[in-house]
Amino acid sequence: MISLTGDEDGALNDISDNMAEEGGELSKSLISFWKKEDGKRAAMNAFRQALVNLTEPDASGTPSRKLVIVVDELDRCRPDYALSLLEIIKHFFNVAGIQFILGVNLEELRNSVRARYGADVNAADYLAKFVSVQIPLTTSKQRRAESEYSKYYLLLKSKLNLETNSAFNGVGRYLNETGIAVTLSLRDLEKIATQCALLPPMDTGWGSGQFQSLLLPGLVIMRVKNPQLLNQMRQGKLLLHDVLSLFGLDHEVESYQRPIDRKAILALAWRYHLDPKFDLNPIEDHSLPEGMRLNKNDFVHEDFEQVSRANLLPSLIHSYIDAVTPYE
Repeated sequence: MISLTGDEDGALNDISDNMAEEGGELSKSLISFWKKEDGKRAAMNAFRQALVNLTEPDASGTPSRKLVIVVDELDRCRPDYALSLLEIIKHFFNVAGIQFILGVNLEELRNSVRARYGADVNAADYLAKFVSVQIPLTTSKQRRAESEYSKYYLLLKSKLNLETNSAFNGVGRYLNETGIAVTLSLRDLEKIATQCALLPPMDTGWGSGQFQSLLLPGLVIMRVKNPQLLNQMRQGKLLLHDVLSLFGLDHEVESYQRPIDRKAILALAWRYHLDPKFDLNPIEDHSLPEGMRLNKNDFVHEDFEQVSRANLLPSLIHSYIDAVTPYE
């Protein structure tokens, strides 16, 4: 502390001395700062040179190898983290021969931009600084379901030795004949395959419960995709509409006079178990595929003949689904 009472000349000298001391500290701080910055520049240059070396440039500096880095699900990260990573990619990896592939939902990434910079910011223009080319993975969800999911389904079937697993074969039927495929992820399909591998088999010899057995793969899919629906089914509270909507079968049982195909049979199996007013009698023989007849034996396996209709699905869940994935 400096007093200006009494010896003014001494006080001014004190001020001068303090300014000199503070100036010295400031000078040291600036020197330290620039040393750190020089160190950062040196580190960045060394990093960039290491990247250049990975591309093995020729004498003219043209890369002879490509380095492709894939970043998946960036849109699932925190907005600040996702955008900081984009900045790092742009400034640190801007080296010839190095390309980034971003597997992202661009709309969600735009939401990250708005979350960080405000709702009024032009998120598309901001991302244009980082994204040079956009390539959609598919042109339609249906095409994706028919290609990627079918291929991965076959891969899992082979990898887990599920070729003769009736439940997983039934999953294939749901993938091909209903709308569920477009709502599943590949991870969902892995979980479904694992649970099918653990399910006890249902013997449907001589037609006993052949259509009830179609419900098992549907229950496994439900267990993975929407366990809340499965819980409602355990309690006998699930509505038929909820199940048909989940599988995209809403319009398959509107009329029994038209020819009934394999897809409609799935809807009929669910309706028999969930609609207490449903009666098989209105289904005329001429509307069925050639040689097919419908009766109660097709919809109820012999193991459940003594179970009331209202308890068929809860009993099926208890005997098969909960046997491998206990209800908590």
